[in-house]
Amino acid sequence: TSTVIRAPSGSRIKANTVVEKLTFQNHTECLCVDRQQEMMPRDRPYPNNDFDHLGRTDFRGYYRPDSESAKVVSSNSCRCTSQFSSRHADGSCICECFDKQRDCLRLKRGKDFLTHEDRMCILRGDCMSPSCEFGSYLRKQGRCPRKREKFEALYQYPLHDEEYN
Repeated sequence: TSTVIRAPSGSRIKANTVVEKLTFQNHTECLCVDRQQEMMPRDRPYPNNDFDHLGRTDFRGYYRPDSESAKVVSSNSCRCTSQFSSRHADGSCICECFDKQRDCLRLKRGKDFLTHEDRMCILRGDCMSPSCEFGSYLRKQGRCPRKREKFEALYQYPLHDEEYN
């Protein structure tokens, strides 16, 4: 639908000017997308030698599971730590928070630490790492990265070729 509004004759607007109010309906659909698949190349980890029995930590300190840890976790049913809920997307398990779970959302944003039991569950490979808001789960710290840590990591490295000269 549309509504036409004509300018009053005493206004400063030109006589032939017409303002038309348009009403639109949004017919788009939203869907959940795996953030790991949507990562920009600059967000992907660089290989390094910091391996252990369950995975590795990239140059930003974010935990990235290697193929062995993925096999350990995939062999179990989709189990998440106590605050997170399991969700299946495209055949994979994601440990996510629902909108109203305030404690879980604090963990997801790096504002709180996982409990000792939850950290051990992840270390043993019994639980999946949580889906974090600002990067991958920090295994050594036992929490998700904070917002400022994501941006600090991005600005630690030169962005332009001339900075390498």
